[in-house]
Amino acid sequence: MSPTRLAVLELFFTVAMPTLILQFGASSLGPVGVVVAAAIPAGLFFLGQMVVTRTVSVLAVFALGAVGLSGLVAFLRLDATWFAWKEGLLPVVLGLAVAASTLGPWPALKPLLDKVLDPTALAQATAPPEAALRFAKVVRHSTLELAIATAAPGLLAFAMARILVVSEAGTPAFADELGQYAVWSVPGVWMPGVVVTVMWFRRMMAQVEVALGVEFEALLPELK
Repeated sequence: MSPTRLAVLELFFTVAMPTLILQFGASSLGPVGVVVAAAIPAGLFFLGQMVVTRTVSVLAVFALGAVGLSGLVAFLRLDATWFAWKEGLLPVVLGLAVAASTLGPWPALKPLLDKVLDPTALAQATAPPEAALRFAKVVRHSTLELAIATAAPGLLAFAMARILVVSEAGTPAFADELGQYAVWSVPGVWMPGVVVTVMWFRRMMAQVEVALGVEFEALLPELK
């Protein structure tokens, strides 16, 4: 199966189907049943990819975690505020962790670039001490910007959840509101997050090019 087709199937099973089930299945399945049903497509994709490709679908893991926590909120009949915290806390914590990594010698972006960039080309480009210093500053600054891009969707998700999910957990109204949140979070939270991440990546590429005086593509092994 081509990578493009696999990516489409992953989005369908881990994002589209759970969203549709949460939106349209609440009235017939009940507040807990709809959460269980929403977890099935992501679970099937997770198991299928594990068996076929021996890899883990990150989207499926996040989908199962999100749906599972939503079910826990509904099952325990917790206040709807807990759902908002659940939606917003993880991205914010990840963002803070990324930002905190800049306090040490290894900003979070450095290991990622080491895996993506050709080590020989990077070593040649950073051979001059001035270039190495400029590159280190770009990595640290870009890591802080990545932290903001990571945390921002969490803040948006928290605000949207507080607005849309207000009913008592475990009630049919709560299940309906979960469906509405699932639908609106795509254009209101995650699509803006994707846009911000793409903008961050393009800005990081431009800063690396200025710091090292070479095209970013020249540092990628598959494009050399």
